[in-house]
Amino acid sequence: MAFVLPDLQIWPSLEAQPTDSRVREVYPEDIYPGGGYANLPMGRTKYWLFGPEDGEKVVLIHGLTIPAITWKDIAPKLVEKGFRILAYDLYGKGYTQAPQTTYSTYLFVTQLALLMQYVRWDTASIVGFSMGGAVTAGFAASFPHLVKNLVFISSAGAPRRDVSYMPYLELRELQGQLLPGYKEAISSIMSTNVLRGQMSAFQWISRYKPAGKVLIIHGTEDKIVKFDDGEYIQKIITYAELARIQGAAHDLLVDDAYSSEVLDILATFLNGA
Repeated sequence: MAFVLPDLQIWPSLEAQPTDSRVREVYPEDIYPGGGYANLPMGRTKYWLFGPEDGEKVVLIHGLTIPAITWKDIAPKLVEKGFRILAYDLYGKGYTQAPQTTYSTYLFVTQLALLMQYVRWDTASIVGFSMGGAVTAGFAASFPHLVKNLVFISSAGAPRRDVSYMPYLELRELQGQLLPGYKEAISSIMSTNVLRGQMSAFQWISRYKPAGKVLIIHGTEDKIVKFDDGEYIQKIITYAELARIQGAAHDLLVDDAYSSEVLDILATFLNGA
């Protein structure tokens, strides 16, 4: 049953593309096992739920322009280590529809809260990459009872910082060509407080400690979201651990030189948290 607001206009997702299209080759709908769709009020959301049913629950939130394929070198290996994974496409990205509305922190925070309710998760560790880190902060401040631990990887959200597009060119360009709501979503995000306005959320996390533990992972050579931003967030959340990935850029999740290091740090933290 779909719970879509009656006057809301919604752009289609990659689900509407032909099965033999190039974009489905670059980003297969079955990139992970356990795929499904949740018909949420602001649009149909693609998710993947996989890993041992009794494993520690972990939500993975991708960044600004590239959907859940971001986690292709991380998520399967977390499953091998015994974790239960919930990955999904944010509104306006990949296989999730694009509502014609303001793309605010509230929109994305509510999407995750409803998705967790849909899959019947009461709590989980939340891991956010880039813009997903900003969403993670907003989520923890809005729904602290759903949060077990927090991980910010190359996280946006710090004030007065410029955030550029992550270079994952073909998929980004294909989404721009094929999805009428994609560019509108990006433009709306860039004009709201999602990327640079999470100061109050970080402060709330620092003061009220909704999570058991907090980890910040950041590459020292990141030119998209500067390493200084990771240090800035740690200065706010003073009890957070900061893991420096020496020499890594913003693509540390998909760079073979660094993804294993990120995985090991992440898995060790989640196992001990």
